[in-house]
Amino acid sequence: MPIAEVHAIRPFWTELPAVFLYALRGGSPFVLLFLFLGSFVPIFAWTIPVFAAAYGVHVTRCSASDPYSPPDFPEPGDILVDFLFPLFRLLGASLVAFSPWLLYWQFGPDVLDPIVQTLFLVLGMTVYPAIVLNSTIRNRLFEVLVPADLARTMRSMGLDYLALVAAFGIFMLAWKTTGRIAAEGDAPALLMRLTKFYLLVTVFHVLGRSVWQTRDRIDWGV
Repeated sequence: MPIAEVHAIRPFWTELPAVFLYALRGGSPFVLLFLFLGSFVPIFAWTIPVFAAAYGVHVTRCSASDPYSPPDFPEPGDILVDFLFPLFRLLGASLVAFSPWLLYWQFGPDVLDPIVQTLFLVLGMTVYPAIVLNSTIRNRLFEVLVPADLARTMRSMGLDYLALVAAFGIFMLAWKTTGRIAAEGDAPALLMRLTKFYLLVTVFHVLGRSVWQTRDRIDWGV
């Protein structure tokens, strides 16, 4: 009997060129161009972040199943199920993860304010990838409120989850840097605005790929 070929699971940090090129393959460049041009149209500009986040969720779900196929467009008949519902779960996940930081930022005392805010922000960034993956891929938003469920997800992914948190932190720093340059209003600012959309697709791809590379441990059926 011939032995089936074994495909080694390679984590995303060992294939960084493929990770960085993912947002430039398939239909993604056209989506990036649409988001970039749409951000200059006043009547559509306020909807661009929604479209960007929704496409990011779509990229995450596709990458969790096959990170090597180029990103595509959602099927028109599945917009509601595969696009909007996961987007609402993403927004809910973001609120759950960063609500302690937001509440303290708005209503917390001034004593030790920078230190406590930083701790809450680090806590939110630590649990955010697990909350996003649970809510957008497993379609379980309310379960992410259970600390045991989050701890089980992070424990199952192991060191891969720590790498995912580090990648998310690097993304946040890059996002903030490009945002500051984009606010200048000159020619490099236009490139930075496009770069922000590129970074968004890339980090969502890394989120989905982390599920793919740990699928034998978390068993989410993707």
